[in-house]
Amino acid sequence: MTTTPARYAPTPRTTPTRKNDRVDYDRTLVHEILDAEYLCHVGFVADTAPVVLPTLYARMNGHLYLHGSSGSRLVLLAQEACRCA
Repeated sequence: MTTTPARYAPTPRTTPTRKNDRVDYDRTLVHEILDAEYLCHVGFVADTAPVVLPTLYARMNGHLYLHGSSGSRLVLLAQEACRCA
C-alpha cells in the first residue's frame, strides 16, 4: 500500500520567483482551498497571447477536473501539456 505524502513536492514550475513566502505545499490545505469553491480562472498562452478563462472545476479521488469542450483551446492545450490521451 502506497502512502500519500503530506506535502506536494515543489518543482521549478510551482516555485514562485516573487512572494514565495505566500506559497504552501501542504496537501490538506490545498485540498481545503480547492474544495471550498467550484469556479476558477485558468490562464494560458495561445498563439503567443495570454488568455484567462473562467471555468468550473471539481476535485475527485486525487484528480482535478476542469469543465470544457473537448475541442476548446483550453482543453487541447491542457492535453498537450499533460500528455493526456
